[in-house]
Amino acid sequence: MPRSHRFTLAPAAALAGLLLALGACSSGEDQAATEALAGQLAAGLTVRDVANVPLAGGGQAELDDILAGIGDVPAEVTVDSVALDGATATATLTWTWDTPGEPWRYTTTATLEQGEDLW
Repeated sequence: MPRSHRFTLAPAAALAGLLLALGACSSGEDQAATEALAGQLAAGLTVRDVANVPLAGGGQAELDDILAGIGDVPAEVTVDSVALDGATATATLTWTWDTPGEPWRYTTTATLEQGEDLW
């Protein structure tokens, strides 16, 4: 039976409610699987479309609400790292907004938590 992972995205602003789910098979594959999901999340956030990211909570409507006041300012979201620690993993994401003058950069995290019958 595949195991699943749940991420909680906890950025500096209000994206804290987004959850992601991912299936994986063994602890050796967990690192690669969580890195792939973090990459999928970063790509979706970059284009402001998380419809194809396996979210277990939150979702596209929540992301749209959070980013509504930002307008069309382009952003790139990249994965800096994914660290596994027992029943949790943390993906560190860097947001870079193409603002006039210097780009605006900050980091956020997506936390993977082990569930009762998951992972």
